[in-house]
Amino acid sequence: MIVAQEGLYSQVIESSLRQLFPDPFFFAASKDDMQQQFDSALPIFRWFWKNDRLSLHLVCRHRLNVGKFFYEMIHRWLLPGRRLDTAFSFCSDFNLVKGSHLYTLAEMAIRLDKEIDRDHVEHNLKVIETEIRLGMVSVYHASRLLDMHLLSAQEKNGILQEKISKLIQRNPDEIDYDIFGELQHFTVMSKEEFKTPRDPHHLSRLIALFYLFRKSIEKDQEKRPGKRHIRLKMASVKLDLPWGIKRVLGVCVALNFLRPNELFEERHLIRALQNGLAGIKAVPDSFFVNEGADHGIHTLYLEIEKENGQDFTPSEVRHFRRFLQEELKRTVEVPLNSLFMPRNEEEVIRHVVSLSGQLRFVKDLPQVILIFDEQKEGDLYFTVLLVRILYPNSVSIQSLFSKDDSFMTYIPDRVRRVGMLRKRYPKEATIFRLKFSSKPFLRDDQSVDLFRARQSIIQELQRLVGDVRDYNGGMIAKQIELLAALQQLIGEDRASRRLLESFFHAIYPVESRSIVPPQQLKKLFFLWKQLLDDPSQKIATDQDELAVYVMARAGHLPEMDPANFVEMQLISARPEQEEKFLGYLFFSQDIAERERFLENVPSVEITLDRVNIFS
Repeated sequence: MIVAQEGLYSQVIESSLRQLFPDPFFFAASKDDMQQQFDSALPIFRWFWKNDRLSLHLVCRHRLNVGKFFYEMIHRWLLPGRRLDTAFSFCSDFNLVKGSHLYTLAEMAIRLDKEIDRDHVEHNLKVIETEIRLGMVSVYHASRLLDMHLLSAQEKNGILQEKISKLIQRNPDEIDYDIFGELQHFTVMSKEEFKTPRDPHHLSRLIALFYLFRKSIEKDQEKRPGKRHIRLKMASVKLDLPWGIKRVLGVCVALNFLRPNELFEERHLIRALQNGLAGIKAVPDSFFVNEGADHGIHTLYLEIEKENGQDFTPSEVRHFRRFLQEELKRTVEVPLNSLFMPRNEEEVIRHVVSLSGQLRFVKDLPQVILIFDEQKEGDLYFTVLLVRILYPNSVSIQSLFSKDDSFMTYIPDRVRRVGMLRKRYPKEATIFRLKFSSKPFLRDDQSVDLFRARQSIIQELQRLVGDVRDYNGGMIAKQIELLAALQQLIGEDRASRRLLESFFHAIYPVESRSIVPPQQLKKLFFLWKQLLDDPSQKIATDQDELAVYVMARAGHLPEMDPANFVEMQLISARPEQEEKFLGYLFFSQDIAERERFLENVPSVEITLDRVNIFS
């Protein structure tokens, strides 16, 4: 005899059980065998199709909230992201016979649209079936899933408040009651998609980490204002999803802004992480940020995973921890206003005359001058002056761009004949603009590298037109060669190469960037890195057979006038990395000259006779 807990639903329960148990198996058995056979069949989770309805049934030993657990698992994860049309829902506790164990029966009927694929629904049911069965027999597992997915927003916020209160009690010296401001911001600003798959324990730790990072940076700002301060925490995170455990890497970052218009968003953090390790991607809906408008301190959280699904190794996590601090500093974006510079037509005419004068022989290459015009809405605009000799089979420049798949947009301006060569071959000047996206030429801080953009234009012209001579790019080409040689000589990781690029473009006079031997630039660069690695060091010096090298923090080395030295004898470097530096490369093999130079350098501990400068 079935006895319902409420005394009202015995017939309903018996009717439902008859659908799950055949008469010979259960109802035909004696009362002595009934309990044993029934217990051996539990837990039961089955489903049936009835026309356009899906009927789901659950029977198990009584567990706290198992009915809610069953309903929410089906409602949220049968078709994730879609609201289900529940036609019928029923749950009741019962005894087989008076005084026997207490059991729970739950039943649902769901209406499904005809366009929904039944195979897809059954696939999802098989995925969540294991979790439902575990939740029916394990109080711990059911409560874990309830904590993870099934708590209402109000219930989860209550648990968070309780956990934060316990943190204050355990750590009164580090955490004060103002942490509830962090909790309030998180509660209001975090999306439901973020909070749902993460348990309250993980969320409370994240709130505490944001709070502690913010307090730590505020203290450092008081001691060292004007500096970039970064806090970083990385840890393996388990996302307990209905279809199983998913292990990802959680990254928590806090940093202060040095300028009012700086930006650091999800895309910047992802770029910094991808610069450290290829083949990673962000976990969807895992990003959260507290912009901290009052103190200019940003705290961000993001979870990443490998595209191939593998776990992160301990060595990869250690690499991130070593690499990411400096990478984050370089990735902060300083937005710039669009640039516009009206073209000087007199200058254009002078350039055309100069290029025409360069064409003196029939086989002379076309002459090109590039002029940067403007940056607008993510695009770069250059004016191109191209003067060439027209041959009988020459094709117009516009035709070359229009018939080929070029990433640059050709904008015509004018075409003029500017003379004749040997009274037979006309000289043609084509003036046009090129428009193309700035994205391939963005540096990590989102500034545009016009150096690379210019080289890309020349390469595209050579592909379409053939060999051309970059009239005003000879020194630029030499600089590119020297920088490439220097990068090859350094041969370090990507971060050091970008640091080297910033150093190279801070060398003056500009012409020295194309003639100074890379070995000497390498030594000066390493002195700069030495100062960057040791903030307490103010000045660093070295020497070899050819030169003396000095690098110092701004204010610790006097300005020297190159006019007081032989031309190209004194090379200066003014790199910046959060703070300004000043360095000198002094070429001389005369000991007396070196001594006079070093008289201007304070705290020099370099012995001039330790190398044979005449060897």
